[in-house]
Amino acid sequence: MFQKQKWVLFLSAIVILLSTSCTIINGKDSNKDTTTAAAAALLLSDSTTTLSGTITSDTTISGTVKLSGIVYVDGATLTASAGTKVYGQSGSALVIKSGAKLVAEGTSSSPIVFTSSQAEGSRAPGDWGGIMLIGGGIANGGGGTVEGGLNLTYGGSDNAGAGSATLKYVRIEFAGYEVSDGDELNGLSSYVTTSNTTLNYVQVHRGKDDAFEWWGGAPVGNYLLATGNQDDDFDMDEGFQGTLTYLIGHKYSQLSSCATTFSADPHGMEMDGSPKGAAPTAGSMSNPTVSYFTLIGSNQTSSYGMHAREGMQGTFSNGLIYGFSGNIKCTANTGGGSETAPTFNSTVLTDSSKSDSCSVGTLNHQKTLSALPVTSVGSVETDCTVATTPDYTSTSAAGTDKGGGVSSAGKWWDSWTIYRYN
Repeated sequence: MFQKQKWVLFLSAIVILLSTSCTIINGKDSNKDTTTAAAAALLLSDSTTTLSGTITSDTTISGTVKLSGIVYVDGATLTASAGTKVYGQSGSALVIKSGAKLVAEGTSSSPIVFTSSQAEGSRAPGDWGGIMLIGGGIANGGGGTVEGGLNLTYGGSDNAGAGSATLKYVRIEFAGYEVSDGDELNGLSSYVTTSNTTLNYVQVHRGKDDAFEWWGGAPVGNYLLATGNQDDDFDMDEGFQGTLTYLIGHKYSQLSSCATTFSADPHGMEMDGSPKGAAPTAGSMSNPTVSYFTLIGSNQTSSYGMHAREGMQGTFSNGLIYGFSGNIKCTANTGGGSETAPTFNSTVLTDSSKSDSCSVGTLNHQKTLSALPVTSVGSVETDCTVATTPDYTSTSAAGTDKGGGVSSAGKWWDSWTIYRYN
């Protein structure tokens, strides 16, 4: 459901409270009460749309929107207009159930933003849940129950069926709410979405768990950016057959002043061919086509640019991997069925100072990168506000025909993205 709420009187009261000399608001120093400041920021318009419960009829949102609790879209289409800003409260998430659809098409000058309800400067990974898409495609383990304790199942029979989402110029920020110890939602979770699900110009920023994760299905993704996330940037599982082009994953430094932490194994890409312990046939293993990608690590312990396991297949080309504790790791399949056997073409370049850990698969990549393969990471290494933003254009030394910032694609990440830690 959704509703319009008039906030004029409440806003006036907030402004009066913030402008008085009183030093205590709700038991806190008013100069440090960022929660109150965030509330005031959300009330700047005279009306706010609140999404809550289950949406069962076609709905269009615009302007300022508040997400309250777990919001389900069931048998309907939720459309977000260009420039819409959705503020997720603690414990909230947006779930597009099988048969429903999310249409969010922004522009480079008016992106659609899903973010934390906290004030800028006080936001953090895990402030809210994220977006979950559930389609009708195929998972090679037969499907299962989604993560996050939501008691929803997934698994269909048609990878070419109706799409679950059309996203363009969309940012998902500070997601990954921890529903239970060690069980966080991802920025964008995609369960068995079909080839008619399209993701173009989507950034997942500062999530507590993975940025993008796909379980089965065969969606299409182009121009995907993962920045400052605490676990994997791109995670592919359970028979994922998608096509992904122009990807950039950038791990931030662990700056104490910016409260940055990581999972135990924050990879650029983590990829499973099948569910652990399952033994699907070779043709149903995860087998994506991934090209033009840049993965930048921050030398975290146990981090690899790419980790393939559990029978993972796939073809990877025109990629750049730099700055992880290791380049590529391939783990033999212990669950039966097909062996782990991804193919890394010679157009994939990796860090010359780092090693691989692979006894399976086809590794034709070249260990030739002796320096950062992009023009600049801006002030990510030193500044929580990231006043100087990155330029991910591939360097001439790396090869301007390789990486997610390949010159022929232009600076597709410019103008619509965010980089600050909080």
